[in-house]
Amino acid sequence: MRARAATAPAPRPLVSVVIAAYNAETTLARCIDSILDQTYAPLELIVVDDGSTDGTAEVLARHPHSGSFEVVRLANGGPSRARNQGVEHASGQILAFFDSDCHLDARCIEELVLGLDAAEVASVGGSQSPPADQGELGNAVQRYFEAVGFMTGYVQGEGTGAIVTTAHNPSCNVLYRREVFEQLGGFDEGLWPGEDVDLDYRATRAGWRHRFNPRAVIYHYRPASPASLRRMFFSYGRAQMLLVRRYGPFRKLHAAALAML
Repeated sequence: MRARAATAPAPRPLVSVVIAAYNAETTLARCIDSILDQTYAPLELIVVDDGSTDGTAEVLARHPHSGSFEVVRLANGGPSRARNQGVEHASGQILAFFDSDCHLDARCIEELVLGLDAAEVASVGGSQSPPADQGELGNAVQRYFEAVGFMTGYVQGEGTGAIVTTAHNPSCNVLYRREVFEQLGGFDEGLWPGEDVDLDYRATRAGWRHRFNPRAVIYHYRPASPASLRRMFFSYGRAQMLLVRRYGPFRKLHAAALAML
């Protein structure tokens, strides 16, 4: 009997990683390094400098592997516009987004892609852990987000480590099928923060699903000063108000806020 010829594995899809960076001189190099060191391939990286006024441009120009990623320079227009513009330069059918103030575990993208094993899945997100060198205020903010996750719809990286269905994944650690992202028109450029909640809600209404893999880990810096913390919570509150005006209450967080009125 003739031995059956081995079947070559199907080529893996190209993942296009888009980083929107604004005044990120202190964290961007480490973020880039962690993406270039991923176990997943093939991968391309597009960094969008969103009109930075600090040393971000110099960090990009001096990076020892600057030839391994594309830089897009824009006048400042906000993260949603920067990400959408980055997608215009991307070649992959899978789009991954991470924040410039985080760095990735080496298997992060590998684990995210594992969640795309069903045709109806639009996006896969991962977990956020505090960096080892983060200050106490940042760690306290991290604990707060973990405590209120049941209201915001964020799934935390606890339990069995299994990939599960979720309502929403934050845009700091997520990938999307490009066809879904483009079908929905990308991120709302007039909305930030909350642009990720908006996109995921629109995808859900269109019949798509979202997944969360706790093994896809990033290390994300939180606000380091009381002033930046106040600005963050003010921005989040304003975004939720705009979302409720647009869609009505659709998150547990909205119902809890209305119950307090």
